[in-house]
Amino acid sequence: MRHFINDTVDALELKAFYARHDGGGSRNQPFHPVMMGKVLAYAHASDVFNSRKIERLLHEDLAFRMPAAGNSPRHCTICDFRAFHLKALLALFVQVIKHAREMRPVKLGTAAIDGTKVQADASCHRAMRYDRMKQS
Repeated sequence: MRHFINDTVDALELKAFYARHDGGGSRNQPFHPVMMGKVLAYAHASDVFNSRKIERLLHEDLAFRMPAAGNSPRHCTICDFRAFHLKALLALFVQVIKHAREMRPVKLGTAAIDGTKVQADASCHRAMRYDRMKQS
């Protein structure tokens, strides 16, 4: 999924993320806006919405490091970016979903997992110790 989001965001029109720079406004964004869009798109696709959890995953999870290109923005930077670019991010998410529907790489829908317990074939009574295996 991270490769799909990474490639899809690169192919989309992202002028809305550059409006802050083009309008002569504040240029103090410490990270590239496209990279931040990729991180937030991947986080939301992975059901991670909390900016502190996203920051932690950018340090711990390799899957989150790829869209971030090795960068690790702080939670306040992620939160500020999301607040400032809320409409552009919504449009980005819609474009990613539309692109996924066109490509049909996966079936979009709901997945449910029940709590069915299945008895395993191997038990602790049938397991063999290493020295016993060497004897046979």
